Amino acid sequence: MQEDKIFSITYPYSLNKIERSIESNDITTKLFVLDVDNENTLSGYNSIMNALANASREDYILNFDYLHENNAIT
Repeated sequence: MQEDKIFSITYPYSLNKIERSIESNDITTKLFVLDVDNENTLSGYNSIMNALANASREDYILNFDYLHENNAIT
C-alpha cells in the first residue's frame, strides 16, 4: 500500500494584501458604422456621415454609457 505524500508550497511574497484598482476615466466605446448600399439615394449608399444630425460628419458613434453608469461623468 502506498502512503499519501504531503507537499508544502512556500510563496516568497505575501498574497494577503493584493489590491486591484480600476482606472476607467478614459473608457469609451467607439463604433465604426459602415456605409450601406441603397439604390434609392443619389449617391447609391446610406452613410451616417451624411446624416443631418451628424454635424461633425464622422463615420463613428461614441458611447459613454459605462462612464455614466459608474458616475464618472454626468
